[in-house]
Amino acid sequence: MEKKKLRALYRQERCALSSERTDLLNIALFSKAIALLTELKPKTIHLFLPQAGAAEPYTPRIIKSLQAQSSAIRIAIPYIIPGTKTLQHFLFDNHTELIANQWGIMEPNPKSSIAVQPKEIDSVFLPLLAFDKNGYRVGYGGGFYDRFLAECKPETIKIGLSMFEPVDVISDLNKWDVRMDYCVTPLEVYHW
Repeated sequence: MEKKKLRALYRQERCALSSERTDLLNIALFSKAIALLTELKPKTIHLFLPQAGAAEPYTPRIIKSLQAQSSAIRIAIPYIIPGTKTLQHFLFDNHTELIANQWGIMEPNPKSSIAVQPKEIDSVFLPLLAFDKNGYRVGYGGGFYDRFLAECKPETIKIGLSMFEPVDVISDLNKWDVRMDYCVTPLEVYHW
C-alpha cells in the first residue's frame, strides 16, 4: 500500500480507539520499550512528545521511568525550527521549560534549554503511523525525522513505536526512507 493511503487509514484507526483501549495499548508499549532499552543500554535517548488529540504513543511514561532509573541516562526531545522542516534537540530534565507548537506538540523552549547534537544520540524513538515487515515506517509526511536521522551517527539505534502491527509492504519507498532497527508494538518487538 502507498504511504498516502496508509497515513489516512492509520490516522483514522488511531482516532477510532477508545481512551480505555489507548491506555491498554500504551501500557503494553511502555513495558516492551523499557525492556528493550534495558537490554540496549543507551546513554542518550531521543524521544518525541505526543501530539495533543492524535492518540500517539504516550512517551512521557517512558521518559519518567528512564529518569527514575538512572541520572546517567540523558533524554533529548525535539524542537521544530519554525518555518522549516528541521529539528533541533534539547536535553529534557526537571528544569526544561515546555511550550506548545502550532500542532499542539510540547517542545523545549530553545532559549532556555541545553542543546544536544545528533551525533551524541545513541537511540531515537520514531513517531509513525504505520510500518511494514521490512522495517520501514510511514511518518506524517514532513520528512523531519528522515533529515534528522541523516545527521545521527551510523550506529544510532532507530526504534519505532506503533499502536498497530505491521503491514506487508510500503509500496512507494524512496531513497530518503531509513529502515528502523526495531519497532515496538503492544504485542511484539520487531528487529531488523
